[in-house]
Amino acid sequence: IKIAKGRLILNLKLKTRRNKNKNMRTDRYLIRAVKYFVLLIVLIVVLYALAYYFEGTPMSVEEYVAMLIADPRAKWLLPVFGALALAYPAFGYMTRSLPISLENNRVGIDAAMRACDFALAGERDGVLLYRATSAARRVRLMWEDELEVWSEGDRTMIRGHRAAVVQVIYRSEIYMRKENGEEL
Repeated sequence: IKIAKGRLILNLKLKTRRNKNKNMRTDRYLIRAVKYFVLLIVLIVVLYALAYYFEGTPMSVEEYVAMLIADPRAKWLLPVFGALALAYPAFGYMTRSLPISLENNRVGIDAAMRACDFALAGERDGVLLYRATSAARRVRLMWEDELEVWSEGDRTMIRGHRAAVVQVIYRSEIYMRKENGEEL
């Protein structure tokens, strides 16, 4: 951050290296935050449009958006949405591990991914990349539907959208129990 001639200049350098907690690349973090900010803005406009459509408000959608921009009481709405959007990638995406080896249980991981509507999309630097197969899931995940799977010793690591990772972990544990002959 620099201040030059009375202006605040914010210098953002997008790097493709991993951040400290190794959850996601820095450039992906900013892209996800912007997507979530736009989603919040669209959500508030859609909610108001629905209220207008069902005659719950006297203003048109255009007047409402103008009011949001000009009204001093609503001046905090966009900064609050911005703060939520900046925080979302930090808790909306995660890395979790399974106590199994990827090499020994690749069939079970693939079956769990298929059960969760993910398919193998490729491999990058020893990391398996899975993507959602249905358009509805891709839209729900804001086109951030890529799950990364890799091996660290005798553990399998899975990184991606929190809801998708939790679902895959759950399914993988079920397949592990079935393979070991345990009751479900």
